[in-house]
Amino acid sequence: MEYVNDINIVEAVIHILDNNSDEPILNEYKLDLGDEIYKYIYRHIEKALKDEELKYAVFNPERNIVKELSQEYLNGANTDLVSISQEMGRQLFAIMKGNGNIPSCDLVVASISTDQGIMLALLKMDYVRNFAHKVDFLDDKIGIGIIQQYGGLPASSQRIQKCAFIKPLAKDQDFNLMVIDKQKKNKEEEEYG
Repeated sequence: MEYVNDINIVEAVIHILDNNSDEPILNEYKLDLGDEIYKYIYRHIEKALKDEELKYAVFNPERNIVKELSQEYLNGANTDLVSISQEMGRQLFAIMKGNGNIPSCDLVVASISTDQGIMLALLKMDYVRNFAHKVDFLDDKIGIGIIQQYGGLPASSQRIQKCAFIKPLAKDQDFNLMVIDKQKKNKEEEEYG
């Protein structure tokens, strides 16, 4: 088992993959990795890379658009993370639309440098239910209530359910993917990967 240390986020992009939409909402800019955003993404990546459920895998030998796009980026043939992540977002959104069991999410694609070399991180940020206060003014009186919000991202203290870390392909490699898939599946539910 290889442990990944010395993580540095080089750049990152976020996209919205909402099942209620006909198209994904694809970002045209990289994230501004200020201190708080950097720490938020870093904590999720660090937690995922240390998770006991992290599995080592290899890409199937047949053609795979995510494999091809990631390798273009990791090998320097296409260094535009925004365009590569947009196409990955389109592909994952098509899979989501074809399978009603996959919940809406935001997709974070990040380029990270580690002691194991450069990698691409794909983080499926499932929406969490949050609560917030709501202030109303009724007849010159203040009324405070609680409302539910559905579009929140997982807190940095929470663990994400699905993610992948992609390494550059190399000859005689034991693995080129590290994957977490904690999605609970019923016997009747169709499995998705």
